[in-house]
Amino acid sequence: MAFRMDVGSALDHQLRKARMRAFLGRARELAAFRAALARQPSYTVLYLYGPGGIGKSTLLQRIADEIPAVFLEPGAEPGTEPAPLILIDGLDRLDRPAEWLREKVLPTGPVIVVAARQPPSAQWRADLGWNDILRPLPLGPLTPAESAALLHTHRVPADRHAAVLAFCCGNPLALRVAAQLVTGDRDATDDDICRDVAASIADQLLGDLPSPAHRQAVEAIAHAWRTNEELLRAALPGEDAATLFSWLRAQPFTAADARGVYPVDAVRNVVEADLRWRDENRFAAMHTRIKTHLIVRARTATGSAELPNAADVIFVQRHENRLWPYFTRLYGFEVTEHPYDPADRPQVLEMARAAEGPESAAIADFWLGRQPAAFRVYRRAGNLCAFGARLRLSRPDDDELAADPVVATAWARTQRVTPLRPGEHLNIARFNVEPAAYYRPSEAMDLMRLRLAATIMCEDGLAWSVILTPDLFWAPTIERSHTRDAGPPITVGGRDYFLFSQCFGAMPITAWSDVGVDLMMERRPRSVPRAASPWNRDDFDEAVQQALRCWRRTDELAETDLTHSRLALEAGNGDPVAGLRRVLEAALGTLRDDPRQQRYHRVLQVTYLDGVPSQQAAADRLHLPFSTYRRHRQRGLTALCDLLWKVETHGIGVLS
Repeated sequence: MAFRMDVGSALDHQLRKARMRAFLGRARELAAFRAALARQPSYTVLYLYGPGGIGKSTLLQRIADEIPAVFLEPGAEPGTEPAPLILIDGLDRLDRPAEWLREKVLPTGPVIVVAARQPPSAQWRADLGWNDILRPLPLGPLTPAESAALLHTHRVPADRHAAVLAFCCGNPLALRVAAQLVTGDRDATDDDICRDVAASIADQLLGDLPSPAHRQAVEAIAHAWRTNEELLRAALPGEDAATLFSWLRAQPFTAADARGVYPVDAVRNVVEADLRWRDENRFAAMHTRIKTHLIVRARTATGSAELPNAADVIFVQRHENRLWPYFTRLYGFEVTEHPYDPADRPQVLEMARAAEGPESAAIADFWLGRQPAAFRVYRRAGNLCAFGARLRLSRPDDDELAADPVVATAWARTQRVTPLRPGEHLNIARFNVEPAAYYRPSEAMDLMRLRLAATIMCEDGLAWSVILTPDLFWAPTIERSHTRDAGPPITVGGRDYFLFSQCFGAMPITAWSDVGVDLMMERRPRSVPRAASPWNRDDFDEAVQQALRCWRRTDELAETDLTHSRLALEAGNGDPVAGLRRVLEAALGTLRDDPRQQRYHRVLQVTYLDGVPSQQAAADRLHLPFSTYRRHRQRGLTALCDLLWKVETHGIGVLS
């Protein structure tokens, strides 16, 4: 069925002008359309394609506002009256779109603009008869500036822009829905907005999915940076990974490169947020399977694959807030890492001298003679721009301790807390030197921190990791994984340096591929004296939530990380599961007895201890709107984790 857009009346003219003023972006596509009009009477089919929500229908409407146009339903019979412009939305709903266009539509108008999710097929584009008239144009996301302008036109407060822009990634539908949610509920948090956007548009972005297995395949590629068939097989045991992978490659919301298939950014964010909301336990199970596979892959990587594979592990943990905040980027570097070559020595020493002074350069010279393999150099356009060194120490000799006050201090402080056992070693990030951006965000610093992460993940026998920094710029992020040393700073060449350290239990490589590897599989901290807690706070909070999710299954609770905590061991008298239950119940009781926390206690009780099947069911039982339920649940978890952290770091007496 065809209908004509009449733009002649005064009202139509006013509406058209308003739409044109509000329209943002798409300059390239509009220019292609106008060029097609200018070439009349030559035939042109402008083929716009892109994933759901990218703005295809809106662009067709914008094009229709320029000249009188006929909208034609795919497969419908066009009218007999010629039209200067024919617009067709959803062309790929037809089985044979090329034949229908050629036989039915082309005779009725010289310029045809169609929109579809899928690009024209290879057979269609290879047809020589279409070469001169078919103009495929992919629609991508709006630019950051266009996205911000869209939010401004919807009167979204400027202080809410950052979170919305980061989540929506230029998808026009996501941006408009987010804008409506923000302006409609000023009390909604950024997390609330993102979850509600995901719930509202997930099906529109993905379209109809053939089966639950296909949905799980989309969820898997949204979780990992890149997914190949091997990773998909690990993420979806028992499914036909080969068939699912081929299907994924053909979807309009995916792309592929040398490392695998991946979703467009907006789809990644929406699918992840939607799954975490719909089924937190299934999200956690998939996360564990993918992370296990990626860590085993990272630990067996060699050469140029080491850093990308380490980056994959960090990316998949981005919601756990461990190493993710260290980085400005994980992929796509212009700077490259290389093993140290003796020919690099003069430049390395000159960089050390320029950034840190002659005393530091002399120490670098000393370690180049002792541990040259510990050094890496970094090049931009072939030119040396930075260097780093990760020293490995099993038992430093007197000369090494005398030559480097940083190593001497780090060794003395760590061994005072927990001495090395046979086969263990300490690793210290001794140098991270880029004179042009000294200990500040840069590509070289990202690569040096990525090398540190790979070291922590992959070195067998690692008992202590020590990080050195000349100021406290990085302290908030370093403290997510390492503890700041309580001693005074170390002075080298007139500059103060601060130490951060983390104690690990030595773990043989076979343990990394065990079936029982869990959410703390990076390394399980070894039990050490209370003055040096083996947990960092983000790990601890995740472990609390993991224990709550497993509360009703004793066998699963026994496998959770929190059973290895001090609070469980001290309260259990030899039975950490019983101790964990005892402390959790006591902490929840503390929340219940505090009038300010009672509503949060009730939400946690119903969600985790009463065994409701889903968060939506919990909200229904509590007679709460889902957005209110989510806020209360998050605040309850924060209060509970704060209390349990005090127990872990100060003893059970906190609860008495």
